[in-house]
Amino acid sequence: RYYSISSSLAMCPNEIHITVAVLQFTTKSGKLCRGVCSNWLNSLKEGALVPYFTRAAASFRMPSDQSVPVIMIGPGTGIAPFRSFWQQRAIDRAENDKDVSKTFGELVLYFGCRESCKDDIYKEELQGYASLKVINGLHTAYSREPDKPK
Repeated sequence: RYYSISSSLAMCPNEIHITVAVLQFTTKSGKLCRGVCSNWLNSLKEGALVPYFTRAAASFRMPSDQSVPVIMIGPGTGIAPFRSFWQQRAIDRAENDKDVSKTFGELVLYFGCRESCKDDIYKEELQGYASLKVINGLHTAYSREPDKPK
């Protein structure tokens, strides 16, 4: 099963983070179905070793020119690879903090999930980076918010 890396190597040099939705649902006939890989990962104890391999995605990366604006659109766990983008931008900005000539393009995220309280797992992290102006635009949409129409 392929998962996107959701961490910046510069921010987490000895770790690889992934974002996984644990799949579990009941069919109309009453049968319980579970995602094999997501439930296996969920069952592991902290510190367990996980076999993995990486596959390059040469065309999916931040622009080499950091002044170019970036629009990120991530529904649900599709937000995973973009997490590495905002983490990397935070590192780059911190490293260039004293260089007033350094210009960074806007980093804008459009993110949607079902419920903010259950599915918006990076909400606090995103709000923190938005307040620091690492993320210049944060737009969210929730399709199943309690007491709100679709």
